[in-house]
Amino acid sequence: MGKPFADLPVELHLQIFKECIKQRSISMLYLNKALYDELVAELYDFHVFRITVDPSAADFRIALFDGTKHFLPAHSDHIREPACLVGKKIPFDKLKEIRIDILPPDRREPAQLICAWMQITRLLVWLLPQPKAVSPPLSETQIKPAPNNTGLHLPHVHVSFLEQESRRWQKSIAATAGQPEMIDLNVLLSAFRRIRYAQRLSVTIPDGCKTDHLSEYCSETECLATMQSPFGSQPGDSRIQSIEDILHTTLEGVLDDLPGPLAAQLRLERFASWCSQYEDCHQRRISGSTYADRPGHFGGIPNAAMRRQRDRSFKDRFDGVVMYSLAVSKARSPLPWHEQWAAVFPNGIPPKSSEEYLDMLNSEDGISAMLAGLMVRAVDANNRLRLRFPCCQEAGSA
Repeated sequence: MGKPFADLPVELHLQIFKECIKQRSISMLYLNKALYDELVAELYDFHVFRITVDPSAADFRIALFDGTKHFLPAHSDHIREPACLVGKKIPFDKLKEIRIDILPPDRREPAQLICAWMQITRLLVWLLPQPKAVSPPLSETQIKPAPNNTGLHLPHVHVSFLEQESRRWQKSIAATAGQPEMIDLNVLLSAFRRIRYAQRLSVTIPDGCKTDHLSEYCSETECLATMQSPFGSQPGDSRIQSIEDILHTTLEGVLDDLPGPLAAQLRLERFASWCSQYEDCHQRRISGSTYADRPGHFGGIPNAAMRRQRDRSFKDRFDGVVMYSLAVSKARSPLPWHEQWAAVFPNGIPPKSSEEYLDMLNSEDGISAMLAGLMVRAVDANNRLRLRFPCCQEAGSA
């Protein structure tokens, strides 16, 4: 009633500021330094960092904040900072909560599970600490904070698997004969077992999906997240990484022949963003990575026969990407490399066993591609990028 705002009681400042935060406005912090010092702690304590993973989202992106303007790009293994956070750091450990809402894949588009897996695993690469070297880290000196985090720690992380009237969690395309009850939710939940340094992790699943096995799996995942040691330093971490590697390669193999327009676009994205990093990730997932100072391998596919089979499948995929790359190069379009792919193959890449794929493979261009593939395999890794895929140079410069 006539008093300057700064003279109002602290309790009123906080009440008004909380309402401002709900409206995504924090301009009160900039009125003066005294108000900033008084309110900034409240900003962190009250703020929930909301992330929405929707496998039907355009461009395979992940919604951040209010889900309307800010996104994490997830179409490539080259993880880039969200545009709104370039050059910025967030003290995630001071926030009230990180909430990750995951929508189920649409049963009419089975490739949406692969899209969701891609979104979640790449989200976690952006959110979690990363090793400084290729070897699994054994201590905190061997890891570094995530690109936009000021430290290693996270606040309470709440993962919520949602359902909608027309979209329910269903049996997974990644299920095997030994896992008859495996649903898409199991697959996606396994990615969160690499979280460490969290104040707390909680998982919410729909009542219709609850089983004793899944509840136990959730409890184990919640306990793992609060461990104060790098992922890779504990004996059980290799097993967790191995399961994730098997799921990665399984879903990659399923994608090769999966029907539907989304699967065709996912294959296009994979080919258009193919690079040495993608190849290196695949080889690590097949064979695991070596420790710096202890015998054995970390992660990877334990069965030698499965490793050979999936390595052969990858070589077939490599022949395909070289073949299609030649077709894109012949277009000589002034567009950027990724957009050239979309222009030349507007309907995406057909399944590997389709007549269209086989016709191109047996064409004159296909035979040239095979010879080019053999030549490329004979050169060293540095020249391999320069000779083969312009997209690698674009990603590196970005």
